[in-house]
Amino acid sequence: MFHEGNKLEFKIANPKTKKKYEVKITFKDPFKKPKIVRFGSLQHKHYKDRIGFFSHLDHNNVQRRKLFYNRFRSLLKKTKKYSPMYFSAKFLW
Repeated sequence: MFHEGNKLEFKIANPKTKKKYEVKITFKDPFKKPKIVRFGSLQHKHYKDRIGFFSHLDHNNVQRRKLFYNRFRSLLKKTKKYSPMYFSAKFLW
């Protein structure tokens, strides 16, 4: 998957990290080294898994989704691109 020219590779994270996913970001700039971001807690459900490996943990509850966004609204505004919160909001919520 590509995002603004940068290559994103998703895979299931190591269970020891207690995270659902690991993303390797390969930047289009050849001098920037790849970045690995882990996101999504294995202990919690999410609204809808757009990647698909953990779709059995989908709750599809609109009210819970609204509460999530209300709780983290201020943090989401300050979130940097390619941070764990960025990927959670984009692919799990």
